Amino acid sequence: MPTHCFRTVPIAYRVQFLDRIARTGYSPWVMSREGPSQAETKLRRDPLVERERLARLTEFYGALLTAHQREILQLCIEDDLSLAEIAAQVGVSRQAVHDLLRRSQHAMEALEERLGGIRRFEERQRDAERLQTILAWVKGHLPPGDVPLVVEAEQLLDRWADD
Repeated sequence: MPTHCFRTVPIAYRVQFLDRIARTGYSPWVMSREGPSQAETKLRRDPLVERERLARLTEFYGALLTAHQREILQLCIEDDLSLAEIAAQVGVSRQAVHDLLRRSQHAMEALEERLGGIRRFEERQRDAERLQTILAWVKGHLPPGDVPLVVEAEQLLDRWADD
């Protein structure tokens, strides 16, 4: 049992608290049945997943950023420097580096939302993997004379997936 319990709070505060829950339907201690909100989920996102997402965004949309933004992103992603190390190297505050990274990420996220380059790329990769699986199955079930056609189809698929 927790040492601080609702019963130890004075009655006036309990009434105010319960009234607020009744009016708004919100309690800071009760999670909604739908699960965590988008903001709560974003706060708990894995840093490695975030870094990978930032790297993928930079790969696709980095050329559309300013030279200064690209430099900071390169130091963050490729050189794996901390915000303080980047700030010391560039000659700005740590907060300025943090703000620039967030602004850059938001700009690239907006581009992804409008253009969908990463989404289409990932769909294409999944399609290519599925086609590889299908071709491998077909290759195993064809008569030996028709296998060169499947090999040619695999080569075409590899070339298409590399583009």
